[in-house]
Amino acid sequence: MPHYMFRFAFKDSTLKAMTDAPQDREAAGRQVVESFGGRMHCYYFCLGEHDGIGIAEFPDIVTATACTMRVAS
Repeated sequence: MPHYMFRFAFKDSTLKAMTDAPQDREAAGRQVVESFGGRMHCYYFCLGEHDGIGIAEFPDIVTATACTMRVAS
């Protein structure tokens, strides 16, 4: 399966909620990826414009896009 890199940035309200009550965001991300038939390889937090990146395998670009649209919504 092809590998895809995705970048993400949390909204201010999400960052505040994560600071007030820390959660394992990698597990949540992995669950979404797997629900689309994908496989999560990496999940990293970053400094700068984006708060993190992930590398995942998906069967095709359509599935990868559908997964990112679900997360963004």
